[in-house]
This record gives sequence, C-alpha cells and structure tokens, in this order.
Amino acid sequence: HRVQAIDSISNPGSGGQLSGESTSPTHGSPEYSPCFDISLIARPQCAAYFRTETELEAVGHPFTAMKWWYLFSVMAVLACRWTTDVSARTPPLNANPAGGDVGAASRSTLNRRPAQRKTLFDGPPTEGPGNVGGGNDGQAWSYVLGVGPNGTVWARSAALAAVEFTGKPSSVINRCIAALPHSGGTLFLRAGVYTLESPIVIDRSSVELRGENAGGDLFFASDSYYNGFRNKTATVLVAEGIDAIQVGNGMVCRTPNPHGGYFMNGTHCLVLGIAIRDLAISGFADPTDAPLPNLNYSAGAGIRVQKADTIRFDNLDIRRKEHGVMLGQNFTEFQYDHVIDVLTINNLYLGYNLYGLWQTGWVSNVRIRNVFGYENQRSLIHADTKYDWLVDGVMSQADGNYGVSETDAPIYVTSRQDVTIRHVTVASNLNFERGIPSIPLMYIGLGVATAPPLGEWYRGHIKLDTLTLFGTNSDAIKVVGTGLLDIRNLHAGGTGYQSFYGSPATIAGRCVNAAGPDTDVTLHGGFCHSNLTEAAGAPREVAVFNLSKVADVRNLSPVGLLPTPFHPQGTVGLGGSSAAPVAGSCYTVRGVDIVLGVMGGEGVEVELRDAEGQFIFGNLSSLAPTAIPVGWDVCFVRFSAAPTVRVGGN
Repeated sequence: HRVQAIDSISNPGSGGQLSGESTSPTHGSPEYSPCFDISLIARPQCAAYFRTETELEAVGHPFTAMKWWYLFSVMAVLACRWTTDVSARTPPLNANPAGGDVGAASRSTLNRRPAQRKTLFDGPPTEGPGNVGGGNDGQAWSYVLGVGPNGTVWARSAALAAVEFTGKPSSVINRCIAALPHSGGTLFLRAGVYTLESPIVIDRSSVELRGENAGGDLFFASDSYYNGFRNKTATVLVAEGIDAIQVGNGMVCRTPNPHGGYFMNGTHCLVLGIAIRDLAISGFADPTDAPLPNLNYSAGAGIRVQKADTIRFDNLDIRRKEHGVMLGQNFTEFQYDHVIDVLTINNLYLGYNLYGLWQTGWVSNVRIRNVFGYENQRSLIHADTKYDWLVDGVMSQADGNYGVSETDAPIYVTSRQDVTIRHVTVASNLNFERGIPSIPLMYIGLGVATAPPLGEWYRGHIKLDTLTLFGTNSDAIKVVGTGLLDIRNLHAGGTGYQSFYGSPATIAGRCVNAAGPDTDVTLHGGFCHSNLTEAAGAPREVAVFNLSKVADVRNLSPVGLLPTPFHPQGTVGLGGSSAAPVAGSCYTVRGVDIVLGVMGGEGVEVELRDAEGQFIFGNLSSLAPTAIPVGWDVCFVRFSAAPTVRVGGN
C-alpha cells in the first residue's frame, strides 16, 4: 500500500500505478500483494531492492523497526524504473529533434546503435577521453549536432536537453562555440555531410570539435571505382574556396599606443586547449558522375592555426585543399602575436592537396605521428621549423610530382635548432614524366640563430633515422645552409627499376648531397644505390657528396681506391677533386676513414695530427699505408718533387 500511495503522489491520476504502465493488478487478483506491485516483475533488476512486510517478519524484523527500510526500497525502485524507462521519454535515435530525417548519410550509422539508451543525448558512449576543458554540466558533449533535410543542421544542447539552434552548418556550429560556458566544452558532429558556407571559427579556449569516425580511402579518392568520399567517411566538412576551420585567427595580441609602440595583451591573445578529432574535410562536394582530376583543389586550408597554445589534432582526413593544415604566420622572429606552441598531431591523412602540412612563422614544441600522403601536388610536409620538433612515421606516395622548385620536395624541413624526423618512406615519381625541374625527395635546410651583440646563439641540428627513399631524377636528400645533420639507417634507391609501391626506384642524383656552404653531415648504416655509380668507371664515392663521415652503408662502404681524394678547401677523402696534394698544405680526413700511403718524391716531410690537433708523428720522408680516422689531419709540410700518394676509403 505504501508503494501505491507514494506512486500516486508522484504520478497524480495514475490510479496507484507506476508511471509508464497501462494496467495494474487490483485487490483480490491472484498476483496482487498489498505491498508489492506486480509491474516490478517485468524488471527483475529492480526487485532486488524490495522486501515485503511478510518477508521481513519471517526473518524476525518487526515492521515498526523497518519503516526506514521501506522508504529506502521505494526510492530505489522508483530510481531504477526512471533509468530503465528514460529512453521512452526521448526522441528516437534516427529522428531529427528539429523535425524531419537526419539524412541518408547519418541513417546507416544511427540504425546500428542500440534501440534504447540511458541518456538524454543520442551521442556515442561516454567511455574514453573526455572533453577539453570540462564545463559540460556532467554530460559527455556540450552540443550534439546532426544534418537534416537539405543540409540543414540542428544542435541539441546538453544544458537545455533540447534543440537550441537550427540553420546553415557554419552558422549553427559557430553559435554553439559562442554559447559554450567560460570553461569550454565539446561539440559532437554526427555522421553526415556539412557543407560550410563560411569558416568554422574557434576563437576561444578549451574547445573540442569532434566527428564520428574519420576513416576513409586515401589512395582511391579520385579513382573511377572509388569516387570521392562517398560511403567512406562518416562526418565530412565540405569547404569549397574557404578555410574549413580557423583556430585563433581573430585573436588580438597588441593594440597601437597613441604615444608610440603597442599595448601587449600577453597570453590573453592566444587560444588554449583546442582539440579537433575524427573529421574529414574536402575542398569539393562528393562528385556523382565522374572522378575529379588529380590536380583539382579549392582555395583555403582544411585547418588554419594562428596564435594558439596546446593544440591537439587526431584522426583527420583532409583532401583537395590549397593547404591541408596551415600553421603559423609569415613571421620569423618571436612575438606573442604570432606564436604557436605545444602542438600534437596523430593520424593525419592528406590527399590531392596543393600542399599537405604547411608551416611558417614561430611554431615550436611539436609532436607529429603517423602522417599519410598521396598525390599532394607539392610538399606533403613543408615546415620552416624553429625548435623542438619530432616527426615520427611518414608515408608519402606520389607527393611533389608537380612541384616547381627544389623546395617543393615531398619532405621540406628547415631549422635553426633541434628537429628529429624518423620512420619515413617516400615513394615518388618526381618529374620522370615531365622532366623538369629536378626535385629531391627530402630537402633539409640548416640555419644559424644570432642574438646581437652576442653573435651566434645556436645553429640547426637535425637528426634523420630510418628512411626509405625511392624515385627522383635528383638527389634523395639535399642539404643546404649552415649546421649539423646526422643520418642513420638510410635506404635510398633500389636494386631494380621498380619500388614496392610500383613507382620507379631510381635515384638519378646522389643519395646524400651536402651542398653547403657549411654543412656537417654524417651517414651511418643503410643502403645507397645511385645511378651516378652506373656510368663506366664511376667510383662509388660519387653517390654522396661532401659528407663528414660515412660508415657501414651497403653498396658504398668500403669505397676502395679514391682517385681524386684531395680538395682545395683542405680535405682528403670523399668529395675531392685532385689526385695530388699541395706542398705546405694540411688536409683533414673527411667522409670516410682512409688508408693513406706516401712514397717517392724529393725533400718530402709529412706530419700526422689527431682530431684535437695533437702532434702524433712527423718529419717523415715516406709513410707506409696507415689507417687514419675521420677528423685527423695529414700535413705535407714540404717537398721539392711531389711524392706518390695512394688513398683508399674504408
């Protein structure tokens, strides 16, 4: 009776029934119990909370002592009933709360979801990473958005538990961002095609923009059998001729001072804590009649970032834009109004763009993992880095085929400080068909940072590790500038014509070309096959140029006899141009450890010094074949008649 009385108060007019039941047993019916509503039988998970008066008395508990147990039991039953029936009070999962169908692109995904949910929101499960910055009033998402008829977008609010905005995609998304609480929140975009009329603008901190699975088909997005992105990606933003997403672009860091100079707003000019995940972005709508040509792209960037700190991109598929991801502004010196700091990118797919990932200006403390590129006309990665970059895992196929200069190489990286790039595969067909110009597979630029009046502050040092490079009528790696480069485990070229991607394996130029003017480059381990060594009588050493040290490289080490080991700039080893030394000159061993012998001549005096300049021995008129390591000096102090000198590379 107590159950019925309390339920009647909670549900006026229910006639003693629990809410949601159409019938209830009456007095005298066989299944009726004075304090046990038969409707509970349909929910065994609730029955565990309940004990009848008869049951309690049977185990020796007087009713008067157990009235609080009754109250607890009733409250537990009602709470359990609420959570199991709440789905009956929410819209169907495949319905647009604003009215109409959510669209064919969403229906197939929605219909795979369970028929009932224990939440007011038809978003994905709440397990896994939470929102950026919190502020979601206990919900997994601040807003859930979907696409309705004719591309209209609706947005359901967690705070209001109802549809709050409807309209064009960009307008609705930007209104949701503006309506987030001060602490930020998450926008979840259900599966569908969102045709943007203007950029999505993230100009505030702690915002996450998240789609519903960005999986797609990177390689055959333009193939006649796999046309566009149709049936391949769930949440797609179409941005024709505009940026799809802008992060921090509108922030104002400094304002003019009428008395001269600027007022600085400090870190308030940066957006902080931004995450963009599980989205596909296309420069064109999905074609329905024929595949788009490979060279078609639309102006603008998939994602453009300026004035931001602590940014995270995960699982993004961007194609057919002028720039897939564009980072920074065209400035070279540090100032608060153009910095990007602490950026992580994981699983980035870039295809059919003019440039894949483009960076300029002050962008530092960067971690990029798993970048896949296909048919980007110029560079897959084009980055003028500042310091502290780690790029780990790059697969580039057919990128850079339509470049116009060496700086359009599939991988273009410059630095004045610290960069590490590892686990890279580049398989291209650079200009074998067009013949112009000569573009390397990797272009590395080294620079020096200065701090007047102190002079040099630091110089670029880059580490490359585990590289597989195929297919260019130029060099596999070209190095320019002033600084240090260490390469380990390089596999350049192939033993046959074709690479394992089907493109030519040919390296027509050098495996590594340290073009200077002041590059210090070492190469340890791997394989090198250059077409330059296939000419009749060509020595192996021509496969590399001006390297400080080469060791343990198949098809190159040992290099054997060096016919012209001496260089006018004072080196002996790889990259020389003369067969004989000049009297009164010292030569630093460069490129490879050598075996050097001196015999004959007149008035000969030879000295040997270590890498620290310490005298080893001297006043020698001849020198038996002697192993001399890289960095040591051989000095021909004097001779009146030139001796015979033989040099072999280890």
